[in-house]
Amino acid sequence: MTVASLDQSSGQGKRLVVLKDGKELGSIDVPPRVSAKALDEGLKGIVRHPNGIDLAAGFQGDKGSFVVVFLRNSSGTYLAVDISQVEQRNGGVIGPSRRYREIQTVPTEWLPDRGNGAVQLFLQTRAWDMNGRRYSAKEPLIITRDGTPGWR
Repeated sequence: MTVASLDQSSGQGKRLVVLKDGKELGSIDVPPRVSAKALDEGLKGIVRHPNGIDLAAGFQGDKGSFVVVFLRNSSGTYLAVDISQVEQRNGGVIGPSRRYREIQTVPTEWLPDRGNGAVQLFLQTRAWDMNGRRYSAKEPLIITRDGTPGWR
């Protein structure tokens, strides 16, 4: 199983896809703020769930990160969940009153699944203020199998 980026020749933009044996099992459109180079870099940092099937990745955009989780359904297809909002939440933990020149969010590790079948993972946000000082927050996020994030 692989995750790849596809540049749609129809001019509609880029997509992230989960492929197995050449068959597309799930996909999500990539926001225009994420460059092809950022996609390539983010694909190197995919975090695989210990179950070997669920995936998470973060991609640096010019105005915030694009963070996505792929959850496998019982049918074998993947539900793609855009959890980019976690960056704003983690920014609140770091310090909401500061202005940042750069901010990046990536998944770092999966945590044990919840009893109700939900999954959880750690997401790390790093931010640099206007003076170059770096701040960081690493917070867990719970996501149900239907793709609902449990925002704090």
